[in-house]
Amino acid sequence: MQLDTRVRLAIEGLQAQREEIAALHETNKVLLDAADLSNEILQLNVGGCHSSVKRKHMTSVEGTLLAALFSGRWDQRLIRDGSSRIFLDVCPHAFEAIRDAIYAGGKEAVEHMRDQAAERDHMGIHDFYVRLLLSPLHKGAADESSKGRDGEVCGPEAEHELLGGFLSTVRDFVRAFEHEQAEIDRQLGAAKVEIESVGPFVKPLHGEEPICSLDVNGKSISTLRSTTEEMGNSALGRRNDASVWSSPVEGVSEDHIRRLIDFYRRKRLAANSTDPQLLGSVGVPLLMDTRTEQRFFEKTCAMYGCEVAADVFRTQQSSFLRSPMGVRYRVIQQGTGPRPRTHHRVEFNHTSWKDGFEGQHVLQHQTNIVHAFPGMYEWAAEAVLSMRAGEVRRLIVPEELWSPSSSFAKGKAYAEIQLLRVVSD
Repeated sequence: MQLDTRVRLAIEGLQAQREEIAALHETNKVLLDAADLSNEILQLNVGGCHSSVKRKHMTSVEGTLLAALFSGRWDQRLIRDGSSRIFLDVCPHAFEAIRDAIYAGGKEAVEHMRDQAAERDHMGIHDFYVRLLLSPLHKGAADESSKGRDGEVCGPEAEHELLGGFLSTVRDFVRAFEHEQAEIDRQLGAAKVEIESVGPFVKPLHGEEPICSLDVNGKSISTLRSTTEEMGNSALGRRNDASVWSSPVEGVSEDHIRRLIDFYRRKRLAANSTDPQLLGSVGVPLLMDTRTEQRFFEKTCAMYGCEVAADVFRTQQSSFLRSPMGVRYRVIQQGTGPRPRTHHRVEFNHTSWKDGFEGQHVLQHQTNIVHAFPGMYEWAAEAVLSMRAGEVRRLIVPEELWSPSSSFAKGKAYAEIQLLRVVSD
């Protein structure tokens, strides 16, 4: 009797878990014909920019957040603007880059985009969204709970002949039960991961998620109310002051406003993430290409009361990798040419500053230098040997490595190297 009760309870437990999965996917009821839905044209509002896409393109990279959002499972909770367009709180330029990659080369192009982002340590301007929207959602989401279940079920193989058939039946049942439980665990884990991932993009279960739009020089920039809440009491964040978000902004760089809004948007989207690559790229919009552009941008930040100086500093610190010799560096432009070897000569441009990149105190400025590796500073040789022709790299060189045999520069130096070509023997 006890065995019969345990079997019944086990089966009832599986059924309860199946019902839980069905409840989590309650919106599947809207998917009447997946084949018809795949060719459906979706009208989108992406951060204030309108576009039209086919559902099948958005779902072509299976297992990603992008595919989940447009799968149809979340259609009833997707946020929509006043024209019933699906609103996606994403940088529109990043979305266009992802969309065009899917159009151009499908999964292969997406994989190439992911590889490039990884090579940049996800510090490219769009890499945050590549990581967020195109990374697999369900890596190892379910198998953990089923590990260790396999094993001896009914004792040693030597068994009484009268019990042999019964024990064999029990073993078959246990194996089937474990297989079913593992599949349920996988489905349940995948469903929970998907729910957590789509959360920042869908309406709350109770209430609405208003869209806030700002007219900047005649162009609309839109985000969600919850993103403006990340801005605190800054001029951009005073969402209850209608004059801030309803009155047009003129005479201010559209790019600066987009960067500020996107920074706070990224903070919201990554708020619950534990992914170090995603978190490390939140502040990328705050980094301009040159010191002069950075100074102009920070004036705009100050104008709108957005205190981002500390965030810029943290982003600058985290965006630099450290070489084995202890030189901190960041790739500014990826190279596509060959990588040199120690027996080659190389042609490169080199500029070094005392007071920071693009600074006033220039230590060296050399163009079209052709040099062999013997005799080259060790920190420079280490860098160039790991570069490809066409790459531009910025380095923060410690004082002891910069020019150890002279007093040419006291303190660390800031260098930029552009590898032009590898000269054959």
